[in-house]
Amino acid sequence: MVPKLRFQPPILNSASLWATTVEELRALYECDFTGAVTTRTCTLGGFNHNENVRQQAFFAPDTTEEVVKGDPGAANCSSLNSLGYSPYKLDYYLNAAKSLLQDRTLGVGRKPFIISVTGSAVEVALSYRKIFRLAKNLPKKCVVLMEVNLSCPNIPQKPPPAYSTQHLREYITNINTMLSSLEPPSENLVRVGLKLPPYTYETQFDDLIKGLFPDAALNLPFADVKAPAKPRSNTPIAFLTAINTLGSSMVVSVENDESFRLIPSADLTGICGLGGVSIHPLALGNVNTLRRKLNARPELKHITIIGVGGVYDSCGYARMISVGADAVGVATVLGARGVDVFENLLTHYDDDGELYEIPLISEKCPEIDTTLRWRRDDGSSQELIKKTFKFTGFPGMTDEL
Repeated sequence: MVPKLRFQPPILNSASLWATTVEELRALYECDFTGAVTTRTCTLGGFNHNENVRQQAFFAPDTTEEVVKGDPGAANCSSLNSLGYSPYKLDYYLNAAKSLLQDRTLGVGRKPFIISVTGSAVEVALSYRKIFRLAKNLPKKCVVLMEVNLSCPNIPQKPPPAYSTQHLREYITNINTMLSSLEPPSENLVRVGLKLPPYTYETQFDDLIKGLFPDAALNLPFADVKAPAKPRSNTPIAFLTAINTLGSSMVVSVENDESFRLIPSADLTGICGLGGVSIHPLALGNVNTLRRKLNARPELKHITIIGVGGVYDSCGYARMISVGADAVGVATVLGARGVDVFENLLTHYDDDGELYEIPLISEKCPEIDTTLRWRRDDGSSQELIKKTFKFTGFPGMTDEL
């Protein structure tokens, strides 16, 4: 049985602009309320970032007026971005992971480090090998994961590969080739996940499930990789991050019969990726559908889901867990409010100011442990939740956003 990937506590940042630099990653890594750290998505050679057309902005979903970081309206805002990937190369994040994971002042292997990558199928497989070599030389308690971002909507003429079973399977097969050829068995050393785009109808989820399995005949585009004696037939995927921003989105304001785009885009149309509270219902639906689809296949039930999209408070966190997410990732609210937001997401007060424990699991996902242990720096553990309970929501919590 494939062990399920877990995060303690089950909340983390998702790959975004606010996880670009070593300083930003260090702040996330030092935070006591993150169960893992995810880098901004990177490539082998670095992305050509042009700040004139690659931009990001926060806005109020009800008025579409721009919101400035730190304003009261930033608490539950949406975001629009025309960003691509990190200008830093994969090697930059390998060095960051090595430094942070081995930092004795923080606690060696304090939490998992997720390196988010993208590129062609061959480039992603080569990225895996580089990450594997890093992990192989780290202390055993250090956990390094690779997330493959197949869902950015902002690259002209390059639609997200995760919308195509054929393209998705090409990535899976190349990853599987590389993974099967490395020693020791690399699936136990560096586990792999996919960052998915929003899906909007049933057959897209079915196509995803089909694409999670590698082709029977392994393609070997790597001159220095020996074909494994017994290639893996099951999926190499251990986790899914759902969802990325929703493409084909635009925010405009009208003044004196003139319309103004909130931000430009790479093709100068103003069509960008939408995030934050505006996509929260779509994110919940995607997470729930994915959980049901995965649970219907015994060989896929082990896959962890990191639910991302519009969570900005403890109720949003609870909603995401209740529909089947194993962990919750955030981006827009991190950018709008800073690293302190993670503590707020795990804290809930009712109208009388009484503090409630945050349920970190849901009985709708009974395979998840009901007791969360949080490792202290000295290696001991602190029990955060002392009983099994049925999650029914917080006092005063409604289904409305």
